[in-house]
Amino acid sequence: MKTSAIEGEMLDRLSVQSSLRRQLGLAPDKYPSKPREQGVAEMMVDVYSTYAELLTHETLFR
Repeated sequence: MKTSAIEGEMLDRLSVQSSLRRQLGLAPDKYPSKPREQGVAEMMVDVYSTYAELLTHETLFR
């Protein structure tokens, strides 16, 4: 959230949390996920699950 704010992107915290729950396979809540927040959640889960792998150009541009 803070990194996005630094870049001028204001995200909906509840939507990010809801998106993260879905990405992690947890029971989703009733709060709707928005596209920007879904993208951030996907990126966060990807970073968490692949932190030990080498950073490649493909990963950076995904």
